[in-house]
Amino acid sequence: MVSCDLLIENAMLATMDESERNALPYGEIADGAVAISGDRIEWIGTMSELPSGLREGAANILDAKGRWVTPGLIDCHTHLVFAGNRAREFEMRLQGTSYEEIARGGGGIASTVTATRTATDAELFSGASKRLSTLGSFGVTTVEVKSGYGLDVETELRMLRVARGLGVEHPVTVRTTFLGAHALAPEYAGDRSGYIDLVCETMIPKLIDEGLADGIDAFCEGIAFTPEECERVFAVGTQHGLPIRVHADQLSDSGGAALAARVGAVSADHLEYASEAGIQAMAKSGTSAVLLPGAFYFLGEEQVPPVDALRLHGVPISIATDLNPGSSPINSPLTAMNMACVLFGLSPEEALCGMTRSAAKVLGMSGDRGVLRAGSCADLVGWDIHRAIVDNIHQNAPDEAHATLKLPDYMANMMAEGVLGNKTGAGFFKRDGKTRLALDPSSGQYTPESEIKLPELAYIDDVARMHSVGRYAEGMALFLAAEGDEAEIARKVIAGYISYAFHRAGEVTENITGIDMIMGAGFNWAPPSVLV
Repeated sequence: MVSCDLLIENAMLATMDESERNALPYGEIADGAVAISGDRIEWIGTMSELPSGLREGAANILDAKGRWVTPGLIDCHTHLVFAGNRAREFEMRLQGTSYEEIARGGGGIASTVTATRTATDAELFSGASKRLSTLGSFGVTTVEVKSGYGLDVETELRMLRVARGLGVEHPVTVRTTFLGAHALAPEYAGDRSGYIDLVCETMIPKLIDEGLADGIDAFCEGIAFTPEECERVFAVGTQHGLPIRVHADQLSDSGGAALAARVGAVSADHLEYASEAGIQAMAKSGTSAVLLPGAFYFLGEEQVPPVDALRLHGVPISIATDLNPGSSPINSPLTAMNMACVLFGLSPEEALCGMTRSAAKVLGMSGDRGVLRAGSCADLVGWDIHRAIVDNIHQNAPDEAHATLKLPDYMANMMAEGVLGNKTGAGFFKRDGKTRLALDPSSGQYTPESEIKLPELAYIDDVARMHSVGRYAEGMALFLAAEGDEAEIARKVIAGYISYAFHRAGEVTENITGIDMIMGAGFNWAPPSVLV
């Protein structure tokens, strides 16, 4: 009998697989199943195709109950290990100070270097561990972590050791990247060549001896290093077999994209100012683009990366958080993907691909991570999308409406049991043969639907007639005077809407007419569950 360790059934699968079999968007397999043996996907397909022997031989069966399953998310560009914060710089940028001006004044990367050098290994690990836990809670199963906040031999090595330790302590795969050429160390302010010598002749050999890096990176920009200086670093990295990454063309067209192509880099990251020629060169060299919308947003940039050119020339696009203390202090891959769609114009499918299949390519994991297919790593996550949306609204609205936004217990139980919505064959109503059954929320039991006697709602027609001829005050008077439980419920709900909108007026609108506009657009409309 064919067997497996785990069978996931009744799932909506976003395989992100480009094969002919999965030609639908997201590589979707509706009503799908995944069989896992060890750390590999043994079989994947629809429930109707599932071999009976495979289910009978499964050691464990997990019913997804219609939830989505995707490849684990891959955050392929982070600066996860650091100390201190740069909150003051955010205020400075809001007041008009540019990122370059802050950096040249001793802020930016340099301020984080000072804090990181003085932090202990335990302090660095503790802070990074919390950040990684948050990423993991949002579905990240693989993360790249850069050094670059030490800029001296000791601290650069300590950062990479801490990053390696994160991979031991967390159920997340960690790939490390040496970024000694992130900024000029303060001790070498008058000796740029001397610092590059330190990176090439001392730092790289030492980290190679300890096996601390899976790749090498450099910041090619006017406030950092020239293409020629970066090439010196990459030449040594290549000698030691380290794949190349490039911080390229973030603040100006400094030739970073062309450099990435010339040295055969696996990726060029940022790319806001990349030229058409640079993009064409990347396409020819097989270099991927890693877009970082968090940095674009927090720095208040206006020039977006040339997404259309990347598409035109077939350059794979990845998305990452760029998690760092200054220019992109976000630790949510979902926010990064959302920003990529809203700010850069990517489609949701492109964004998800950018944190799965394309990101796997950047980290040298193509075909094994970032896709769900037979033979690939069983690296996947499940998403309770409806519950996540409701809970997120509740958690992030700590105001007078907070209690009304909490998911009712009976609905939470229905979600947990997978019986909410038409696709589940259940919900508030379902059929038993020809009999239509209705759910009693108080008992959780289904009973035959009884004939419903409609309440007396004639006052609604009277109010509508008054409004249709502009007699709003008279219409409101009729509404307020109407009798019956239904009218009382309506008054309570409408009064709640109006009160909430007025209390929040300063947050969502700038003038009194805006209150009516946001009400008309559905602001704070109650979910049906509050009336059940």
